[in-house]
This record gives sequence, structure tokens and C-alpha cells, in this order.
Amino acid sequence: MMRRWRPLVIVTLLVATLISFPVCAQDSSTPEAHDLARLVLSSGTFEAVIDTASDVSTIFVTAMMEGRLRRSLSPNERSKLRGLLIQATKDTFPRELWEDLYARLYSKHATSSEIKDVLTFYRTPLGRTALSLSVILMTEGGVASRNLAQSREKEFSRTFMEQFSKAMPGLKAELDRSEPAR
Repeated sequence: MMRRWRPLVIVTLLVATLISFPVCAQDSSTPEAHDLARLVLSSGTFEAVIDTASDVSTIFVTAMMEGRLRRSLSPNERSKLRGLLIQATKDTFPRELWEDLYARLYSKHATSSEIKDVLTFYRTPLGRTALSLSVILMTEGGVASRNLAQSREKEFSRTFMEQFSKAMPGLKAELDRSEPAR
């Protein structure tokens, strides 16, 4: 049974990871870029990235399991599943891989001098505060975004369905015909 889930779990983790950050960086990076990446990731960013990827994975894996089991997972099962996904993500995508990725991205988008200036800034009290605030935005911003989305879910659904019906009437009609009887 696990063999059937394995491809979905792998794809889900990769999608979640790719959603979090782009991977198309240049092939080389500077030592300063590695220092900056190490500093940024040690500020809590690494944990925020892993948590975000694991949260997305948990949603997909839980839905898949519940569909197969034809029951809801208990809160305890969900919690254990999330913990397993976090650990598997950390084992598969260790901090060093993220440091290399960030270093390549920094090197791609900033000069060595600019990276040194950012490092200098992040080592100041104001820079440490800015770095902490960016982690807060990553972690609390996700919850705040979900709350905002939920507060306008009906409006979004109505707006989307209006636009979908106009832009893709054939597909809309096909979906309407395929809806299960209630």
C-alpha cells in the first residue's frame, strides 16, 4: 500500500518545496553569498521554509489518505503525519542545500559588494530586527493570508465561477453534467 503513496508523497514534497522558492539560480556563488545565506537561514528562515513545505504536503497527503481510508484522520494522526513530513523534508532537503540555493540566488541578483553591504546591515541591531521581521512575515503571514482568504471565500468563489463560466463555457457545461447527484 505504501508503494502507491510513495510517488504522491515525493511529488507533493517537491511541489511544496518548489512553491516556496525558485530553483533557477546561476551555477556559482561567492563566499559572501554563502555567508549571507547561512546568516539568513540561521535566523529562523530555514524552519519557516520547512514548516511551509510540510504544511502544504500535509494537506495533500491527508486528503489522499482520507480518500483512500474513507474516513477523516484523527487530530493525533494528523499531528504525527505532519511531524513525519517535517522530518522527511529536513532529511531530504537539509539546510546546506538551502544555503547553496540561496547563495546562488544572491549571487545571481546582487554584486559581491552589495552582498557584503547586506551582510554588514544584517549584523547591526536594525538589520537583526529586519531579519526577524521577515521571518515573522513568513510564518505569521501564511496564517494571516489564510484568514484573509477565508473571509472572502464566498466572494472569490462567486467571482471565479462567473469568470470561469464566461471564459470556458464548454468545460463548465461538461463539469455541470458530471456532477454527482445530491
